Amino acid sequence: MPTRFADLHIHQVDLARQCVALGGRFRTVELITGLTHSQLKNIFKPDRQSLPRGRAPDSPEWYYRGNLLDRIDASVFAASYRRHRILQFEPAQSLLGGYRRYISICGESHRLNFDRAFDLAGHIEGMWVIDEAQLSLVTCPVCSSHHISVIGDLPLSNAECPFCKLVRRYGLDQRIQSAFPALPTPSAMDVEWSKAFLAGVLRVTSQE
Repeated sequence: MPTRFADLHIHQVDLARQCVALGGRFRTVELITGLTHSQLKNIFKPDRQSLPRGRAPDSPEWYYRGNLLDRIDASVFAASYRRHRILQFEPAQSLLGGYRRYISICGESHRLNFDRAFDLAGHIEGMWVIDEAQLSLVTCPVCSSHHISVIGDLPLSNAECPFCKLVRRYGLDQRIQSAFPALPTPSAMDVEWSKAFLAGVLRVTSQE
């Protein structure tokens, strides 16, 4: 019994460490790990200046009020989170893995903080402080991208797909262009060099 309790506590502390490293508020970390606020303060001895300020999100309204870039980031995280759940990872590990994957995709300019990612996961699955699911991940019938929608919604068009909206607005919105800068067009010399290199690789491969 003592060994089982120690293993559980070590697991909780490890989860808490990862959540705090990703910017989670103590209240969020409490709900994920089961550790109390006092336990977290004793473990991490937080600097008041470094803690995230303001109230943690507890409603999906922030998503509906967000702009197009906010919705795209939220959908990228949600798709990554769901992929982890499909692979049978538990919710807490899916949240951590999904959020890290989201950051790796969006880079330093990512707009979704850890607490909002936690809120999204809760509203998608109906867990932690959320009684029932309110959001779901749907597939756009045009571009096949996954994006967040009200649960039960089956999109018949791409009218609400944030990724299709991004494509339509890209040439007109400098804010979107700054967030998703276009890649430079390769020169004709680069293209020919790449073709020659690929031809050589294929030739060698075919001879093996």
